[in-house]
Amino acid sequence: MGGTAGFKRAITEQIPCPVVIVIYNRPDCAARLGDVIRLLPLSELVVVADGPRPTIEDRELCRQTRAVVESIDFSYPVRRLYADQSMGIARRIPEAISTVLEQSEAAIVLEDDCIPSASFFRFCVALLQAHADNEQVMMISGINPLGEWRHGEADYLFSTLGHAQAWATWRRAWRHFEPGTSGWADPVARNAVARFVDDPEQFERRCQIYGTPMSERSWDFQWAFHRQRRHGLCAVPCRNLVTHRGGDPRATNNRLPRVLDQLTDAGELSFPLTSPEAMVPDRVFDRMVFEATVGPLTLASAKVIATRLIDRGQPGRALVLLQLIGREIALDAEARRLLAGALESSRRRGP
Repeated sequence: MGGTAGFKRAITEQIPCPVVIVIYNRPDCAARLGDVIRLLPLSELVVVADGPRPTIEDRELCRQTRAVVESIDFSYPVRRLYADQSMGIARRIPEAISTVLEQSEAAIVLEDDCIPSASFFRFCVALLQAHADNEQVMMISGINPLGEWRHGEADYLFSTLGHAQAWATWRRAWRHFEPGTSGWADPVARNAVARFVDDPEQFERRCQIYGTPMSERSWDFQWAFHRQRRHGLCAVPCRNLVTHRGGDPRATNNRLPRVLDQLTDAGELSFPLTSPEAMVPDRVFDRMVFEATVGPLTLASAKVIATRLIDRGQPGRALVLLQLIGREIALDAEARRLLAGALESSRRRGP
């Protein structure tokens, strides 16, 4: 899109709902995101920040991060929701989202380690409008962790999952959010989640998360639980729209970079969007995301994903994936054959 200036050409109509950015103690991340956000025709920007932890270093970094955002000359209203003391993100982020949605029907939310493409905002606005009254859809995510994954001719798919680092939702969906996952003790809720994910291994992973200290520390796990128990779908673009580099030692939760992060730079979509023919989750997509993101990427998962990428006409991405995993794990004969095939296909396709 020709750098940040492309946003002015790509987005000409005012974004009708608030855009919420979540910052904390990373001035460089806040500066990069602010450089993008300032070019948008927003109706309102909401800046959310948790309070610093009780250390001199954290207090100074939080002060610098807030100062970076406050130094940007935004051309639209800016509301700041700053906490004076550390609440923890499990409280701070959902409370801020609730505050915003008390006054607005919908909102777009971005964490500070995300850099969106121009299509991300158009995608969110289009689907917020298209599914405004559709109770089956509870979330829109701009992150496709596989980089690209087409669902027929559609420009987006539906998933039982959903990455909540660059996303959007409605008041009517968020009203189902509750702090914690105590409802997991209810057999009815567990059975509902099991039917929705429809995969024993994925359900077992939910059992390891929901109702445990892990979910109590992570608001996005809590949000996932309340969506899944209600069979709420997440709309995901066929092409990733957000560069997310969450693997950062300064991050609050995810401090380790994932291999797939290297495959998922932000791309663009063509508009108007083509919708899926049916409102059902793409089970193959969900399975691939599960295998690729639940833990360290295994060689077995890498081979499955690389095969899918080659079959879908994306040998270049398969090549990058296998080269990356090969730096960490010795490739077996099958993986080497895939690597050679991906290399040859990429050469035939040309630059």
